[in-house]
Amino acid sequence: MIFVVDDEQIYLTLAGEALRQAGFQVETFERAADALESLETNDPDLIISDIMMPGMDGFAFKEAFSQRFPGRTTPFVFFSSMGEPEQLVRGLEAEVCDYLVKPIDARVLQAKVRSLLKRREQKPGAVFEGDLGLFPFIKVVQFCEQQGLTGEVLFSDGDWKVVVPFKAGAFVSDGMGDADDVLERLYDLEQGRFIIRPGAVDYSALGGVAVVEESPAEEPRPQSTMPMGRLSGVKVGKRLFQIQTEMVSYPEERIVTVVILDGNTVLKRSLPVEAPGARSELEVLIEQQHQEVKVEVNRKVEDLGKAKSAEADSENESFHELFDAGFEAYRQGDIKKALEVWLKAQTLNPDDPTLEINLKIARAKLEAR
Repeated sequence: MIFVVDDEQIYLTLAGEALRQAGFQVETFERAADALESLETNDPDLIISDIMMPGMDGFAFKEAFSQRFPGRTTPFVFFSSMGEPEQLVRGLEAEVCDYLVKPIDARVLQAKVRSLLKRREQKPGAVFEGDLGLFPFIKVVQFCEQQGLTGEVLFSDGDWKVVVPFKAGAFVSDGMGDADDVLERLYDLEQGRFIIRPGAVDYSALGGVAVVEESPAEEPRPQSTMPMGRLSGVKVGKRLFQIQTEMVSYPEERIVTVVILDGNTVLKRSLPVEAPGARSELEVLIEQQHQEVKVEVNRKVEDLGKAKSAEADSENESFHELFDAGFEAYRQGDIKKALEVWLKAQTLNPDDPTLEINLKIARAKLEAR
């Protein structure tokens, strides 16, 4: 489905007819506010909007969309009869995918839409979202490191937002402005949200080697329609059980939840999806299974008396126990103790990249006092 928003009926009609002739399902709106209301119950593949509109212009519409639906990666295209560089720059800063100049050429519009939709199918959508109160920033960084993420993570706390890029699991500070100040604020966040967005795979490093895609027995669900997963944690003593739930589409569609402690999978649940539905329906199932597993983890820990998970003060503390204990001290404001514990952890794993960031932040805070 494609949404077209324009206050001028003639352009709305021309664009709608051109796209329908090309086989697309189209919904048209004269007001951006009406389109926003419809987006509460619809998740289009593409949004095409005019810039100059009364009430809410195209830029305000894009901003409102991003704030209301932070997990969606729907591409935006702007109609414009203006060619000022300022408008183009502002659109790029708002992450608008492309521009179409009025008057509209039906063939150009159709070709542009096909190209954008093809690119969207090739680019993975958002994978995980979560609550920083349950799964803090430092654990998100660890997760991205373990997954070898190349992409970005959007962190938000109220009106404050920042995008943190990753490459092959490593944090990338380029383009973040004062990265140290941003990291320090992220470390101190006790609430907020995060969304992990993988980037498209870059095969350029393979040079002349051919990339062969193996065809599954059944066509997998396009990445653009994959539901968003969930990532959170259950804290027991000074330890944090990582819980992640996502939908996998190969070799069959199913919802999978794994519980990880110290890098090891300690629990796994898999639910076949017998009648795949819309993305929103699948996200409800993902959330339901995620919460059920969280309850199960809490129950199992209670049954064990928390004996194994609360041994952070034992003589043979592991790297993960020291890592978590240091972060607990950091969250309580005891930066000196956090640094001491993390330095002890460094003797067990001197090459851990996330620990290096921890030490850098802790030292900077102590020097600032």
